Amino acid sequence: MGEAIQLTPAEAKYLLTPNMSGMGVIKVMLLMLIARGLLRVEETQARGLLGQKKIAHLRVASQATANSPGVSALLDTVREAQADDGTVKAVAKRARRDFAPEGTGFVRRFIAPALIERGLLWERKFLFVRLYTRTPQGNSEAERIKAEIVRAKEIPKLLQSDPAQAATLAASLGGLLLLVDKLNAHYKPLAAAMRDSGMTSDIATSDGFDFGGFDAAAFDASAFDALGSDLSSFDSGFSDGGGGDGDGGDSSGHH
Repeated sequence: MGEAIQLTPAEAKYLLTPNMSGMGVIKVMLLMLIARGLLRVEETQARGLLGQKKIAHLRVASQATANSPGVSALLDTVREAQADDGTVKAVAKRARRDFAPEGTGFVRRFIAPALIERGLLWERKFLFVRLYTRTPQGNSEAERIKAEIVRAKEIPKLLQSDPAQAATLAASLGGLLLLVDKLNAHYKPLAAAMRDSGMTSDIATSDGFDFGGFDAAAFDASAFDALGSDLSSFDSGFSDGGGGDGDGGDSSGHH
């Protein structure tokens, strides 16, 4: 295969499963913006059935600047959700309003066109439905991403046996780490291992994933800890209320 294709984590996520819910893509985008420091997470305490519970709120960082239309659109969504306290559920609700019930608007405007332009997806239209399938090149790229995800799943074990190797592997994977949900619980020790290994500047990934300026020194693992179970409510908040057109179609990659 030739030179690696530069993909954002959200683009990689959608390429793996064309026609998946656009909300899953938006979730990855938001995680990327948190990792880059463009969004921050604030916690508040509220009374729950079993006592006090923590609630996560998303806030646009004061220094946040958008480097793409998709990033700009999501930052605007979070700003608008702040009027409704900016909880994860409030952001989900606003995103559904901004990008259609299942986030198809976000995919159509910012994700699918980029993948089509790179020759990784085909678009098919049937009446009002749009379906996306991978091209042969897209299939090859998807297989590469899957192989990298398998590597990423080794990080928890490496953190126990060889933290420096775990840090090196994480640096090579870049934003792909955000596609592996099981790594969430390991972000804090991973960030420490990366700092201990001297990774204090922007990581230039070698595998084609553009993490958009991920800085190990600035990586705030506690922000992901603060989200905690709210990430699952983020998913459920998106999934109710029906689907948009074009989601849930064939993702086999056959055209």
